[in-house]
Amino acid sequence: MLTDEDIEKCREKATASYKLHYYSTRGQQVTAADDPEMHLIWEVIAACEAKLLEQEPVAVVVDSDSLESVISPAVAVGSELYLHPAPIPEGLLDLLAIIHRDGGHYTDEHGIDKAINDAKDKVWAMLAAARSGE
Repeated sequence: MLTDEDIEKCREKATASYKLHYYSTRGQQVTAADDPEMHLIWEVIAACEAKLLEQEPVAVVVDSDSLESVISPAVAVGSELYLHPAPIPEGLLDLLAIIHRDGGHYTDEHGIDKAINDAKDKVWAMLAAARSGE
């Protein structure tokens, strides 16, 4: 999905973002922003989301009985079903499964958006715990 050039741009943005954070007034609380790798993760996620938004959504006509059999995330508008504009990268699903430690069941049950947001919270908590020596 991302080219090598896109990833290099992400690295540059992440480095600038980390430096801005590092040299700013930071509180006493350790956060995910204290780890330079988190800035890269955030930039890659933002780049992936931007690529997905550039693509046209796909419309599929289905009847209401077969709606449950369609893979989410999907939004029904009348008789048209709008699917996510592009397939979710397998690597992202694997990463979420590792973070949630469940083989992907959490993402299946709660959807990709909630799984991503909850994964961010878990990573922040793990980093804070690691830095505090717990």
